[in-house]
Amino acid sequence: MKKSKFTEAQIVFAIKQFETGTRVDEISRQMGISQATFFNWKKKYGSMGVSIILPESWTRGLVKKSLNLTKRYDQTNPTQIHA
Repeated sequence: MKKSKFTEAQIVFAIKQFETGTRVDEISRQMGISQATFFNWKKKYGSMGVSIILPESWTRGLVKKSLNLTKRYDQTNPTQIHA
C-alpha cells in the first residue's frame, strides 16, 4: 500500500475546514488533491477528533502539565476548592 504524503493531522484539519464552511474545491486546490480524494478522506477520517490523532505520549504530557498547573493554582489560592 502506498504511503500518504499527508499526516492524519493534516487530513483532519482539512475536514475541519470543510465543516466550518470552506468549499471543497478551495481545500482541494490548496492541498493539491482531487475532490474525490477529499471525500474519501472525509468518509475515512470524518469522525476522528483531536484526541484520536494525538500520540499517546503527547496526551500523557498534557495531562501531567494540567495536573501541575492545577497544583500550582491550588497553592496560590488555598481558599478555592476544586471538585
